[in-house]
Amino acid sequence: MDKNQGVVGFQVKLFEDLVLVWHGDGPAPRQVIHRGRTFHRFMDIFFVSHLELDELSLEEVVALCRARESYSSSIGQANESVKGLFRRAVAKVTPERVVEIGAGARPLYDGRGESFDYIALDADMEAMSKLSSRKESFCARNGELDLPAASVDIVVAVFVFQFRIYDIQIKEISRILKRDGILLVNVYRRSEESRARLASDLESSGLHVQRVNDPQELCCDHEYWVASKSQTSVCEFRDVLCSQF
Repeated sequence: MDKNQGVVGFQVKLFEDLVLVWHGDGPAPRQVIHRGRTFHRFMDIFFVSHLELDELSLEEVVALCRARESYSSSIGQANESVKGLFRRAVAKVTPERVVEIGAGARPLYDGRGESFDYIALDADMEAMSKLSSRKESFCARNGELDLPAASVDIVVAVFVFQFRIYDIQIKEISRILKRDGILLVNVYRRSEESRARLASDLESSGLHVQRVNDPQELCCDHEYWVASKSQTSVCEFRDVLCSQF
């Protein structure tokens, strides 16, 4: 018997047997025990198997993203705020090629009206099925891209780096970035130890990293990260980003 059955309005649904979706009355609790399994609240109505999101398996991350799309009304304003900031910052540097990690069904760009070459990446090709832009699979099992070395001006990821970023992906990001190319991401829901490991992994691949606290505090412990092979480029783009808050 679930320990939650005594909670008024308790009702949940298991999505793809990996993600729990709360359908109860009122705000969701921090933790739910369902059929003997413990789930931790990720955001709003979604629960996952680990409190630390970078401990989730690739399959869990894909299921979570599919669940969020199935319940798209749960996607909050923070997501659009970060996208707006990133679009403004990218526009200031007039790139020739932009790559988005974790583009999913709601990418940063549509691949049609941009002045630059846009390539969408995701672990779940099905999620990108309706995109008109060029798209490629990018995950732990497929971490090599059909792109020349040093050919990308900006690699961007919106609400992706709270999950595990695999070594093969970090090396590939470094490989495709130009010398002055920029990696622009936001980070939250990671412990300080986890953030330090991620920064160390990026630096080991030849990228300088600067972390910028979110002055708007869109999420708890929310940061923006700027990385590049060039320390000068990191500082310059950090200033561009901060000018768009």
